[in-house]
Amino acid sequence: MKHPPILRLIATLLLALTATAATAYSFEVDGIYYYKNDDGTSVSVTYGRNSYTGSVTIPSQVIYSGKTYSVTSIGYEAFRNCSGLTSVTIPNSVTEIGQEAFYDCSGLTSVTIPNSVTSIGGSAFYDCSRLTWVTIPNSVTAIGHKAFQRCTGLTSVTIPNSVTYIGYEAFSDCSSLTSVTIPNSVTSIGSGAFYDTLFYNNQPDGVVYLGRVLYKYKGSMPQNTSISIKEGTVSISPSAFSGCSSLTSVTIPNSVTSIGNYAFQRCSRLTWVTIPNSVTEIGSGAFRGCSGLTSLTIPNSVTYIGEEAFSGCRGLEQILVDSGNSNYDSRDNCNAIIEKSTNTLIAGCKNTIIPNSVTWIGDYAFSGCTGLTSVTIPNSVTSIGYEAFNYCRGLTSVTIPNSVTSIGDYAFDGCSGLSTIEYDSNNYCNFSYIRDGLENKIRFIYGNSVTTANTQFLHDLQPVSVTIGTNVSSIEGSSYKPTKTIWLTNLRPKDAKR
Repeated sequence: MKHPPILRLIATLLLALTATAATAYSFEVDGIYYYKNDDGTSVSVTYGRNSYTGSVTIPSQVIYSGKTYSVTSIGYEAFRNCSGLTSVTIPNSVTEIGQEAFYDCSGLTSVTIPNSVTSIGGSAFYDCSRLTWVTIPNSVTAIGHKAFQRCTGLTSVTIPNSVTYIGYEAFSDCSSLTSVTIPNSVTSIGSGAFYDTLFYNNQPDGVVYLGRVLYKYKGSMPQNTSISIKEGTVSISPSAFSGCSSLTSVTIPNSVTSIGNYAFQRCSRLTWVTIPNSVTEIGSGAFRGCSGLTSLTIPNSVTYIGEEAFSGCRGLEQILVDSGNSNYDSRDNCNAIIEKSTNTLIAGCKNTIIPNSVTWIGDYAFSGCTGLTSVTIPNSVTSIGYEAFNYCRGLTSVTIPNSVTSIGDYAFDGCSGLSTIEYDSNNYCNFSYIRDGLENKIRFIYGNSVTTANTQFLHDLQPVSVTIGTNVSSIEGSSYKPTKTIWLTNLRPKDAKR
């Protein structure tokens, strides 16, 4: 499945940052170690045999063996654990500060970041406890996850209007941080970005907005709360309302484009939500465990839906995708969400009818759908994903058609009501981790399409009985012996080829 645009952007940035990682330095000049980049004309500052101490001034160019190289990045772990480092001056030639570049530089008190830097990598200044101030230049567009986590000396931060993304836990545990300025350019703030800071702790209880981002619901939510998100909000941060079991309804304005991962997870009393036609991304687990939801409409603006977005919504009875959506549909009134490009059913409910055009039942597609009592898997399906039907406790029987070639781990785990599996496929499929107390309870049937009964997975299932279909001509696999075997074929144990 495709990843949302913001995640693709961050992944690209992080790949660029980690590309500067060095297992060994290429050369050393004036006590600074460098690694040659792939372009052959530039280098990254990296680590070497000796730890950096005192004040370090990084040059914009360095000459080695008669060749001049431009210094363009501070590489992965370049100054990590350099506790004797007190200050660093970075030249205007540098565009990237890599992941963990200054990780745990406990003696670092000041750093000058030039206007050339566009991204600050994950954990770049993690646990720089004596860093009391930092100026983030107007060139930076992304601040990586945990970038300044545990910088306990920081008291204020001004985010420039060039920044669009602040990663998860970027400033968490900055216990002295009291003042943060967030501009309207910021459209995404990760979960816990300001956790355990005075800045966040001093916010009043209720919905906390940071610029144009709904960051978090703070404090204890009163019973039967309805929330109208304010106009102009562009995104709902990951885990913003996670666990708010008193939330019953939420109104999302047309300005919102992104609903973050697990934003409404376990809002078990949420019975009503309208996703506006402005939303393009619904994150992984966004509505996971919202058991009170009964209906869902996906507008035509949505281009990305993450895994588990609606898993555990056991009350869902109706799912509809707007007919104008270019990425998803609910063809044939199937009461499900299907990804068009792959014909993957990514989310279903207890009233879902799987269309004949579906080729893959996606990971978590029916996970936690306790109201599902029966399901017909059509012959078009070739794969059943990871945890696709796990904890569908109301499911009593399932037929695996001949088209299925793979079944993901835990696909039927926790289906405590499951009593019959009819396996109508000649392909070997994995039934691992299905049992969950079902040992010696399931009746396993090799259907009429089966010619070779592969019994390899019977050790995992431990069925109470096995029925051998009429067209079985050979048996392969383990010698597991159920309590009862029913033979519908002329083949008998003495004739079976093992």
